Parts: sequence; C-alpha cells; structure tokens
Amino acid sequence: MRKTQVALAALALVASSAALADVTVSGYVDAGLLNATGKGTNMVGGLLGINALNVSGSEDIGNGMKAEFFTQVRFEVPNGQLTTVQKDGDYSPKVFNQSYVGLSTELGTLQLGRNVDSFWGSAAGFDVTGGGNMGSWVDAFIVAGASGIFADNQIKYIAPSLGGLNLSASYYTNDSNGTAVGITKKSDYSVGGVYNLGALSVGAGYAMRADTANSGRAMHLGVGYDLGIAKVNAVYLDTANLGGAYGVNAAIPVPSMAALTLTAGYYSIDKANSTKTGTSTSIGAK
Repeated sequence: MRKTQVALAALALVASSAALADVTVSGYVDAGLLNATGKGTNMVGGLLGINALNVSGSEDIGNGMKAEFFTQVRFEVPNGQLTTVQKDGDYSPKVFNQSYVGLSTELGTLQLGRNVDSFWGSAAGFDVTGGGNMGSWVDAFIVAGASGIFADNQIKYIAPSLGGLNLSASYYTNDSNGTAVGITKKSDYSVGGVYNLGALSVGAGYAMRADTANSGRAMHLGVGYDLGIAKVNAVYLDTANLGGAYGVNAAIPVPSMAALTLTAGYYSIDKANSTKTGTSTSIGAK
C-alpha cells in the first residue's frame, strides 16, 4: 500500500512543476436559436460545439517522460452561467468540467482526475460532430445512461498508437454523482478502441457499471468511411438495463465553400421501462 501511495504522490508532484515549458489557452464560443416541438424557439449555447475555455500544459522532464495537465471550464453563452453537469438529481455545477494531471512515457499516458470516459471517447470518433449537439448521437448515450462521458475520480490509461490502433481504459476509485450521466461507482471501469485504416475506421467499447439502476453493462460498435464527398458512420449501442440505440450520421463538405459542412443524423432509441423511446432526426449546416 505504501508503494502505491508514494507512486501516486510522485505523479502529482511531477505534474505540478512550477515552470511549464508549454502552456496553451484555447476554447470555443457558440450561441444559436433552437426550435423544439412543444418548447418553441429558445436561445441556447453550444448548439454546434461545447462552449469551453481550456488551459493545458506540458513539460519534458527527461528520460522520455513528459508531465502534463488539462483543465476545462464549460459555460452557457446566453446567461454566462457555468454548465450544469447533472443528469438526475440536484448536483452543483462544476467549476472545471475536466481537470486532470498526467505523465506520458513511451509506454503510454497515465492521467488522474476528472476526464473523458474511455467508453465515450471511443464512440465520439463515429459522431460527425465529435460529440456536439446538432446531428450527434451523444443523446442516445445520455438516454441509455451508457457512459459518464465526463466523470470524476478516474484513472485513465492511453496506450501508444500501434499502426492505427488506439486503445484506452478507465477505472474509477470513488463513488461519484459528478458525471454527465447518472453516477459512477468505485471499481467501475470501461475500455475503448478505434482502428483507423485509411478511409475506414472501426471502433468498439465496453463498460461495466455497478449502478444497475442505470445501464449496468454497456457496449457499442461503430464503423465509419470517408467517401471523399462525405464521411458516413453507422453506430450501435446496447446496455443491460436501459435499452440501446442504433443509427447513422454523415458530414458532407460543400466543395465550393471550404468552410461549410452539411450534417445529418438519424437514431432510433429504445430505453427500457421509460417513455424515452423513439427516433431522432437532424439536418443542419455548419
């Protein structure tokens, strides 16, 4: 036990180095008007992407090792408030939607903190918006409670890329309500992988959630192909307790306008023991 404590303390100490060689500030700001059946037209933030301010940094500490950190503040443009992360229950908004410290070596990267769950990370690549709102299948994950998406108390390992194969795994050290979907329990875990072979991409993920009132076991499959004139994905999601979803989505660049992309998505969602069952269709331009 003492060796484990020393190792984790050393990781935190290394990554808290006072003079970082490379610090980056980045982000995204978005506002739009959304018309929804039964709700009318309302102003929303993050319609095309996540409203966020990111601060990240890294430092080469020698012997092939690099210390790093990442923090993200999410906010709502229409009212300036922090983005609330609760799904069920009354949880307080997070100051940082993501906040982790890490150490990278030639054997991979180890990250500790609030981070993207490996299960959702391997699925986001088969979403033409990368997890944004319009045309995204992130709603299917939320309805089925399949992934914490962003979750607290996470140990995440990212393996080195091997000939187009990218793998990651997440393990949770504490119970937590602080996720975008439901809760995570101590000893929950997930794995995900994506294999890129030219224009073809294939991915899969598996998660085990101790909270059986939510998804319990979950798995997803995805396949994508870049046709040149369009990027097309087909996706499938299944959970042990809360149904699943399947669908297709596409992104179509407009040749005469390099900055313009058309998006479309169709999903059929089946949530067990719930009225949240039906289809979702979206068409948009970005």
